[in-house]
Amino acid sequence: MNLLVKWRMLHEKLRTICAVKVLEYLFMAARNIVYVLLMS
Repeated sequence: MNLLVKWRMLHEKLRTICAVKVLEYLFMAARNIVYVLLMS
């Protein structure tokens, strides 16, 4: 039972980290697109 709770917490943490990484990647991509559009 304790192991299950620990695994669930770890899973939630990993999912949160992945979500943050994806958001950062999307933000960087959007910023690059805006930069290219402004320069062209």
